[in-house]
Amino acid sequence: MVYYSDDALDDLDEIFVGLSNWDKKLEKWLISEYLDDILDTFDNLDKLSTHRKAFYNEHKKHGVYVFQHKKNKHSSWYACYNKIGSDIFIIRIISNYKTTS
Repeated sequence: MVYYSDDALDDLDEIFVGLSNWDKKLEKWLISEYLDDILDTFDNLDKLSTHRKAFYNEHKKHGVYVFQHKKNKHSSWYACYNKIGSDIFIIRIISNYKTTS
């Protein structure tokens, strides 16, 4: 099972607000599809056979493991998470623009 922390849910809200206020004026249905795609990917983290340990300090602050969801050549979203048994606890969702070494 995959669980989202309050911070991770806030991150999703911020992604929605950021896309809604973007200069390119995206349609709400497109923003919804974009977020659904991220959620569909992260909701299946418990089905992975291997988990990658966090490498960057920004990711390590929020979890032992990290998963990169690459949307396109310019944007990626990282789920920083911990796991207990087969359960995944997503602590934060961070964009590649916030990731520094």
